[in-house]
Parts: sequence; structure tokens; C-alpha cells
Amino acid sequence: MTPKVSTSQGKTITLASTLALQTVMESIGSTLDGRNLRLTFAPTKILLDRLRNGEQADVVVLTREGILRLVEEGILNPNYQDIAISSIGIAQAIGASAIDISTPEKLRDVLVGTGSIAYSASGASGIFFAELIRRLDIEELVRRKAIISPAGFTGEFVAKGQAEIAIQQLSELHAVGGLGPITPLPDEAQCLTVFSAASATRSASPDALDAITAALTSEDGRSQLRAAGLQPV
Repeated sequence: MTPKVSTSQGKTITLASTLALQTVMESIGSTLDGRNLRLTFAPTKILLDRLRNGEQADVVVLTREGILRLVEEGILNPNYQDIAISSIGIAQAIGASAIDISTPEKLRDVLVGTGSIAYSASGASGIFFAELIRRLDIEELVRRKAIISPAGFTGEFVAKGQAEIAIQQLSELHAVGGLGPITPLPDEAQCLTVFSAASATRSASPDALDAITAALTSEDGRSQLRAAGLQPV
């Protein structure tokens, strides 16, 4: 990606991002506007905990809700930028027939009838899914056959044959090779998440946010977001 702004402060930009934008962030490359770009990735809850415990970053990419929490806590500056909107889906193995989850009732039937389900313990999608199965009144049934991942891409469990289906942000599912059909949750059981970027209050490169957002909102950046299953803002 080619950013639209020029920056000069600091020799390295450190960016901490949620997994949902990992493939997009990696597409920027190892340098940005003449500076080294250091990337770290983690699920939302883990990243929040790390930043609260003093982990340093120049720019943070999180759910908008997470960004606003860290703004209130004085960790991030309030001039955040919305980047993309993501939805949640289900991934299956290569060769599997695409599931019909077009209604909450059909989604419930699939979750009940599936032998093993992988989802995240600490990502935004996993937190939402835990609430969804409570609403569908199948929490105990699902938990008995669940593979709850502490971190990383849940689709890897399907790709390795360890789970029949995986639930996560569509962008995170698309980041995993060796998967079959990927189907969004129905609108009535969907959770749209806005991901935003903000600069850290203790950053030595306060201009880094402009460089990152310029890259992500460029024509190439927006194309990369769409390719990853994200909707550019």
C-alpha cells in the first residue's frame, strides 16, 4: 500500500492490532513512509489487557468499543479513526456441503446437529457467540462439544480436522488456508463490529496514526480490506 502522508518522527512505528485485521495490516509490509513497521496481533480481550498492563504501541487497532474504553482510561488519544466493519460467520471443511443458516432457527439446528464447534474465548466474535448460544438456549449443549480457543484463528481447527465448524469474524476465517464454505450468520443473529485505529498517549510518533490510516483508506488499502471480508468505512 502507498500512504498519502509524509511523516518523520521516530524510526519505527509499532502497531498493535486485533486479529480481524491481521492479513490487511501484514499487507502494508515491513516499512511505512520510510520507517520500520513492527506489528503485533492478539484477540480483543488479550490486547486490551496487554495495553492496560503497560505494553507500548504507537497505533492500536481494536473494536471501536475497545478503543473508547482505552480513551476513557487515558491510554489512547480521542482522535480515533474508523477503519472497517466486520461480520461473523461459520467456516466448514473443504468438500463440505454449504450449511443453511439463513434464519436463527436454521442456525440453531446446525449448531445442535454439529459434532464439534471451535470459537474464541477472548475475541469479539467469541464473546458475542457465547451470548448468542445463551439466547438460543443451547449453551450447555454447545459447550460440551466446543473447542474454545484462547487465542488465534479458530478456522485452523477446521483446517486441521479437529472441528467440524468454526465461528469467528469473516476476515479471520478468510485468513486461514484450507477451508471450505464460509457463511455469514443470518441478519437476526449477526453482530456487526466497527474496527477503529487510535494513537497511544505515550507514543513517540503521534503522526503514526495518519500514516496508518492513509495506507488503509487508499484505493489499494480499501481493496485489501474487501478481499479480507471487511467493509471499508
